[in-house]
Amino acid sequence: MKSRVFILTIVGVLGFTAVAFAGVMGYRMFFGASEDEAVTLVPEDALVYGNVFLDPSMDQKRAIGDLLEKFPQAPSADEARNQVVSLFDKGLSEIDMSFDDDIDPWLGDQIAGFSMTPNDLIPSQPADAAALEENAPTAAFLVASDDDEAAQTFINEAASSSDNDFTEKSYEGVDYKLSESDGNAVGIVDGYVVVGSEPGLKAVVDTSGGEPSLSEDETYTDTIDRLTEDRLATVYFDGRKLTAALERSGATPPGNGSLDGLGALGVNAVEPVGAALFAQADKVVFEATSSLPEGAAGDLARSAGSGLLAELPADSFGALGLSDFGKTLTTFYEVAATGFAGAGAGTQEDFDQQFEAQTGLNPREDLLSWMGDAGVFVSGTDPNSVAGGLVVQSTDPAASSAAVGQIEKLLQGQGLQTEPVSLAGAEGFKVQPEGSPQPIVVLAGEKVVVAYGEQAAESAYNGDPALSSSETFQNALGGLGDGYTPSGYFDLNAIQTLAESAGAAEYPDYAEEVKPWLEPLSYVAFGASVDGDRVTQRLVIGIE
Repeated sequence: MKSRVFILTIVGVLGFTAVAFAGVMGYRMFFGASEDEAVTLVPEDALVYGNVFLDPSMDQKRAIGDLLEKFPQAPSADEARNQVVSLFDKGLSEIDMSFDDDIDPWLGDQIAGFSMTPNDLIPSQPADAAALEENAPTAAFLVASDDDEAAQTFINEAASSSDNDFTEKSYEGVDYKLSESDGNAVGIVDGYVVVGSEPGLKAVVDTSGGEPSLSEDETYTDTIDRLTEDRLATVYFDGRKLTAALERSGATPPGNGSLDGLGALGVNAVEPVGAALFAQADKVVFEATSSLPEGAAGDLARSAGSGLLAELPADSFGALGLSDFGKTLTTFYEVAATGFAGAGAGTQEDFDQQFEAQTGLNPREDLLSWMGDAGVFVSGTDPNSVAGGLVVQSTDPAASSAAVGQIEKLLQGQGLQTEPVSLAGAEGFKVQPEGSPQPIVVLAGEKVVVAYGEQAAESAYNGDPALSSSETFQNALGGLGDGYTPSGYFDLNAIQTLAESAGAAEYPDYAEEVKPWLEPLSYVAFGASVDGDRVTQRLVIGIE
């Protein structure tokens, strides 16, 4: 038990602190973005890499402080530190140690980790379970040390207090300890406490000795340089390396690297992705960037836009814009048809014919051909008023009206009773589901609307008042940032009101323990910016 405490203590040193209170516990004052130095010790072949700054920049510290002030129950910096330290002390007490005495004196300004997929881990032929178990993964955590002597003292004392046997070993002049029971190794390399598998520690030693590091990989630097520079945390994933490893193992055919049917999307490998977390005075931002693949998937990403997002009803608490909806559906329809043909069930033409035989609609000509931009919305702040629906711009009102008429006939053929309806200058029908307080309404004209509730259908078709007139929506657009096209939005205040009216407020301690943490949350917005062959996406949480 003590050996597990020892290893987990080092691996998890301030991991929780870094995520929850990064910037609050740092006391060194400096301007400019924090510098990631751990990446210079990470092997170039790393599949995934992550870094958290325990002592971020002054701007990030100030932003976190501003955000915490908006939460009346948020702890102060000292209170937060004491709470987290007490959690570590509970575990450290089992080996007669404490955070303040044994970790804080040497703990540096960042914690990082990586994992890689070397050739000997995934062989050219599938291996049995026993063979794979013998190959320890090449992975490790790196915890920055400000005092290597104090860090080594901590490692020695923790190991001696453990009930596990540790072997003293050395590799390329670096001494380390190896756990006999689980194969974990721990040592100090160039100012970092490295803990992980033995191959992981050796990989760090090799990199410190001159082997290429991830920081020298052009794909990595090109990806990470696209992210906002001043950040709290960074994650990098190179799916191409995973694809190559899977090909070596025989899990996927060479040159495919994707699930059956995804070739129609142009997805022959997962493009490298970089992601970052950073704070501003009124929001928290998650940002990710990757290059666009060739083929349909890249074309869809380049054409990504807001769709009908801004035209959806103003009282929507959730809204999603879908640009060129018909093209998107066509692409996924092609994937389904390709999978159908690949499974030996027939040709793509057979797939089309089966669809038409069952529905009376030609999928490409009668449905997909007229679909333009679209949007999905949900509204209502109490259970009895919840509504929502799908809105699709029609590029051929005659064709879309004919399709809606055919859909009504299909429903009638299934024994459902429909009624004609005329709303907002559009014609259609409605169906009253058994036990439902509101009908499902389908309208066709310049738009096709499928909505739950007549009022929602009318608002969706008219678009007046539109979501673009909502103050919260405008704030969300501003929070997303210049150059970003919004694709989704949630009004968190309205969602909170709905949850309370649905009974959340009746739970014990809700008012005192939960609501104060929810009230400052204003919105969630997400969208993307496309620059050449690269797309950058953001998800923003607004805090008032």
